[in-house]
Amino acid sequence: MMFQYNRTVVKSKTKTLSVIQYLLWILCFMGVTAAGQQTLRSLTRPKYWPIEIAGVSYPVMELALTDHELRRGLMNRESISPEGGMIFVFNPPSPRSFWMKNTLVPLDLIYVDRNGKVIGMYQMAVEKPRQPGETMEEYENRLSGYPSEGAVQVAIELKAGQIELLGLAIGDVIDLKLPELLKLAKRVVPR
Repeated sequence: MMFQYNRTVVKSKTKTLSVIQYLLWILCFMGVTAAGQQTLRSLTRPKYWPIEIAGVSYPVMELALTDHELRRGLMNRESISPEGGMIFVFNPPSPRSFWMKNTLVPLDLIYVDRNGKVIGMYQMAVEKPRQPGETMEEYENRLSGYPSEGAVQVAIELKAGQIELLGLAIGDVIDLKLPELLKLAKRVVPR
């Protein structure tokens, strides 16, 4: 077998293997470097994004910025702090729908547009878990959906009962420090 490599004709199997090994090493290094950059980005992001809604502080709001975090959300949590929850950031804003797949506690959901205005709210009940013999598709198809009525920049999940406690209404504005939040999201998940 012969092939041209760097203006030199390589004829032996040994040389062929060393060239292939070299190329694989470069690809692995590139992958490690990319993984290292992602790890560095995750180390420099805050653990929580504190917010205030209607005068009530929520200092332990987790962030869902990556695709994995957005899909996982608050699944499999046995409890949610009354001072916490999760902020889901969508960039660009788009219509969204949530469900309670593998979610063990009831939650309140607040949809917020690009201006920080509340455009939708739901009280989401815990769904019956996936049953023995039930396919994943059957399970997912029976779950209730909670769709937005428009383009969502941020969704907020809180412990159940918070919407009522806050007296929150459609059209209210929540100061999420959106410019800083979007800048952080862009840094963590460059698109």
